Amino acid sequence: MSQLCSLPRKILIANRGEIACRIAKTCRRLGIDTVAVYSDSDRDALHVRRADASYYLGADPASESYLQIAKLIAIAKRSACDAVHPGYGLLAENPDLAQACSDAGILFIGPKAETIALMGRKDLAKDLANKANVPTIPGFSSSQDDSRLTQAAKEIGTPLLVKAAAGGGGKGMLRVDRLEDFATALARVRREAISSFGSGDVLLEKYIHAAKHIEVQIFADSYGNTVHLFERECSLQRRHQKVIEEAPSPALRPAIRRLICEAACSLARHCGYENAGTVEFVYDAATEDFYFLEMNTRIQVEHPVTELITGIDLVEWQIKVAGGSPLPLGQDKITRSGHAIEARLYCEDTRNAFAPAPGSIKLFRAPPVEGVRLDSGIVEHGEISHHYDPMVAKLVVHAEERMACIRKIRRALLATQFWGPANNLGFLYDLLGSEQFAKNSFHTQSLDVGWNAKGLCDLKLGFAAYLLGLNTNSCEYSGFNNTPTALAWDEVLSDGKLASLRYRFLARQTVVVDGTEYRCLRASLGEKLILQRIEYEACQCEVGVGWEDRDDGSVEIFLHSPTLGSQILAVKPRFTRATSDKHPASYAAPMPGKVTSVLVEPGELVSKGQQLLTFEAMKMENTVKAHQAGTVAKVCVQVGEQISKGRPLIFVKGELSA
Repeated sequence: MSQLCSLPRKILIANRGEIACRIAKTCRRLGIDTVAVYSDSDRDALHVRRADASYYLGADPASESYLQIAKLIAIAKRSACDAVHPGYGLLAENPDLAQACSDAGILFIGPKAETIALMGRKDLAKDLANKANVPTIPGFSSSQDDSRLTQAAKEIGTPLLVKAAAGGGGKGMLRVDRLEDFATALARVRREAISSFGSGDVLLEKYIHAAKHIEVQIFADSYGNTVHLFERECSLQRRHQKVIEEAPSPALRPAIRRLICEAACSLARHCGYENAGTVEFVYDAATEDFYFLEMNTRIQVEHPVTELITGIDLVEWQIKVAGGSPLPLGQDKITRSGHAIEARLYCEDTRNAFAPAPGSIKLFRAPPVEGVRLDSGIVEHGEISHHYDPMVAKLVVHAEERMACIRKIRRALLATQFWGPANNLGFLYDLLGSEQFAKNSFHTQSLDVGWNAKGLCDLKLGFAAYLLGLNTNSCEYSGFNNTPTALAWDEVLSDGKLASLRYRFLARQTVVVDGTEYRCLRASLGEKLILQRIEYEACQCEVGVGWEDRDDGSVEIFLHSPTLGSQILAVKPRFTRATSDKHPASYAAPMPGKVTSVLVEPGELVSKGQQLLTFEAMKMENTVKAHQAGTVAKVCVQVGEQISKGRPLIFVKGELSA
């Protein structure tokens, strides 16, 4: 092998958020200076503080800042950087950035531009996989003519996937279950593909039912050496966005693991790959068949789980291999140990179809649990901007075996303090504590087709907090005395089923709810508000509980905690009321964004569930649907218009609304 090459002296990190912080951390350990770039709202962001120098890039929209290749190259030259690291997302898989770096004599930390162009196209990558004898999913990509695509959809049959050919990161992808919906899905994928990737080309694939998502981390150098660092499972996804990742996959037998890792290395060798990459597969657990999905020519969001089971710093390897060094280890020297799980913390409203929830961060504290890795790009009093992805942090843990790993990450989630926008901490806690996760009996569509998004954890903790508040303080609240032995607690879950929680008091400060013991360690009383520190399952968390009396005699309980976010827990289900022609129901923007399509017009009759319009926010296209049947009274926006949160979008007469 060739002698080791010198490391870069200074690296421009062409990214933002937690991955920029992650890259800066390794660079600092290696003695490499870093330069950060920022937009208007990122001026005081954590990734700017972590770098040795920083430069203003442009306005908040990524198209005016982080996607400006010419500006990035100019800043790299001005700051005397001899290398650029693209991170993941944004320009990480754009061959134009890699080529611009090469033309400017700047080292690009990633594959060659031609490799990115080849493997970044799902259709071209699939053709290459076929040539490398790697199994692929049946599909169609040989024409972009709408009529030919429609014919191909009929031949493939439903369900099928419409995918952006130049896509990645789960964006630009829709499942079609009825052929009559194909034209609408095709148009939507083309819009999102053009917006996110600059190309409206698509491909069609047969949908594999109840599939697992398995991906293999590979590395290759310029001397012909290619290795794998084992696999990860990323099957828990929502709208094709990964939520939980773990390594190794509990779904694979050793023989299948060996085959799938060998297939990934074979594909990498076939395309002359260099640096870090991930080969993704769809896995049919019933038949043990696997199919090539795509190749990501960059480091992945979920790379920490691989680092924890192998003990290898992937960013360090990226930098060294890009600089001309051979791989630090051969395949026979790469081993794995234990199990690792990563949970993605998103600012999103779990009660509102997981809509992104931008806003101000009031408090953020890492969990005081030993052995927990927190990769984050947020700071207290910072802003979660609607211009960027709503993922703000990753909690990652390692343990000797999977169940111990599950228990550890749930403790970490409970101990994480996050006050501010709505978030998914409570949802993650419930997800990781579910029987489905323990048994690994989920697939890529599980979260989209009926998993209870609300979470019984919210109900139990809220109920316990309320009872403890009543029993700990010698006062009367909302008509209940300090020993509410007759209080009934019913709640309508998202699937329409009624859940009743049973409880009993063990002592003045201890209550058991559905078999789980909760203990109040500290409580303070305000006007219709109890702030408590509650202990359960060997963990502690802060909980605030408030309540309001309702006209119908019931009590509405409000729960707020840094772990579970803000929730409304009602003693009785909410009632619905009818709107009249005089007072039509209005649909307001749940978050800032940009209108991408208006699908109805005034006077049009709409049915329950019908799409009314779409808007783009936080890099995703969102759909506004009719709650009930009615008639469109007024359309308040037009395509291309920027909308603020709460902006009226459409008025519909004669429907029922909550």
